[in-house]
Amino acid sequence: MGASFHNLILDFCGQHGFQPQIVQEAVQMYTIVNLVAAGIGISIVPSSVSVFQRSDVVFRSFQEESPSIPLYAAWKTGTHETVLTHFLEVVEETACNEELDM
Repeated sequence: MGASFHNLILDFCGQHGFQPQIVQEAVQMYTIVNLVAAGIGISIVPSSVSVFQRSDVVFRSFQEESPSIPLYAAWKTGTHETVLTHFLEVVEETACNEELDM
């Protein structure tokens, strides 16, 4: 998720009146969970990270709407049209606010 996720979280914190004290940074989400388990702070992570269940780490969702993360569909030029069409239909039905074109 990289720098854009990092900036999104910092903006979210700022909007809610606090500036996190960053003592350690990591890119891999599993590493972040392990840092939390080691007692090296707390973290804000995407909900998908909660699958890394550990008995010594607690995951809680935010009560109010959390920041949205912009996602894009990506495919290789020349992808088989039937596969691509089906993929785009599923994406449009489940997650899109706009129609996707091949």
